[in-house]
Amino acid sequence: FIPESLIVSDYLDETNSQNRLQPTDSYLKAKHRVLIDRFSGVITAYFKIMRGDPKQGVEDLNKNLKPYEEALTNTFFGGSKPAMIDYMLWPWFERFPFLSDGNFEFNSDGNFPKLAAWVNGMEANEAVQKVKVPAELAKKFLEGYSQERPQFDFD
Repeated sequence: FIPESLIVSDYLDETNSQNRLQPTDSYLKAKHRVLIDRFSGVITAYFKIMRGDPKQGVEDLNKNLKPYEEALTNTFFGGSKPAMIDYMLWPWFERFPFLSDGNFEFNSDGNFPKLAAWVNGMEANEAVQKVKVPAELAKKFLEGYSQERPQFDFD
């Protein structure tokens, strides 16, 4: 049993070499890992919007997204196709529309054009489409979660 999704993903990537998601360049891989690790600031701001201080959360979220806008130099963080970093960050971007009650609208000010294009690219990705949680189920879960009564089983 391996409990953490990033560790499981690393394990699968290392044992299935025909379709690697991590860069083979050690320096680039390290840079990606730093971005993944620092994404916790985005996650903290996300939950601040949901459960605590939406105004401060929106400010923090926009501040914490800025380094990702600056780091994105191609269609995906992984280059011309998604890499591990893209798949690790994506689920949080997929949840951003559910923050509208906290007055967060992703890229409403136009400050994240590269990330907005990245979101479109990820939404068009076949692997992402195959595992996408239907919006109505995600919304139900997040509504319960924000009220500290998460529901995990849906019909």
